[in-house]
Amino acid sequence: MKLFIVHGMLWLLALVSLTGCGGNIVDWAKGQVSQGCTVKQNLTQARCYVRADRIYDVFNLEGSFAILWLSDPVLHTYATLRAHMQGTTPEQERVRLAQKHADDKRFISFYVLSACDMALGQKNSVWTLLLSVDGARYQPYEIKEVELPREYALIFGKYHNHFKIPYLVRFKANNHAGTPIITPTTSCVALHLRTFTKECAFEWGVPR
Repeated sequence: MKLFIVHGMLWLLALVSLTGCGGNIVDWAKGQVSQGCTVKQNLTQARCYVRADRIYDVFNLEGSFAILWLSDPVLHTYATLRAHMQGTTPEQERVRLAQKHADDKRFISFYVLSACDMALGQKNSVWTLLLSVDGARYQPYEIKEVELPREYALIFGKYHNHFKIPYLVRFKANNHAGTPIITPTTSCVALHLRTFTKECAFEWGVPR
């Protein structure tokens, strides 16, 4: 029994010693295994367009969303990330993006991450979406479940996980008269999510 106690105390002392020099051990380990070169991507500007919230009814979770407006700064960051991975330049990727998605200028688009048990865009969906610009409300042109490109997953950061389903939500950029919804005087846009009993709004300033 005494021998057992002695061994236990020795192990405890060893753990305390390891804790005190943990930084040295990590540094030693890094020196033994190739770490590659760390690449720092500037995601600050794009992440300014991420909005997230969790909506409760008392303690019952009613909705959990993370939303990214595909504004010009976000698209530029996307092009920069792709350029890094493809070995091209951001300018080349922006041209490729414009050519591949030539019709995207006709839409105001968002990626919406919704909890797996809170489907969007279906007849029985609890939550509906509306776009609000300069006091007018607009219905979505399209809501579809998609595979989120890894560049946008990186921008979402901690909000992107296996418990959320990504959707692409698009609104027509022009109204019925053919006039752009977002004008030079528009200061902000808002995406509203609502049920019969709950509503939340996610707002963005319009980049100039």
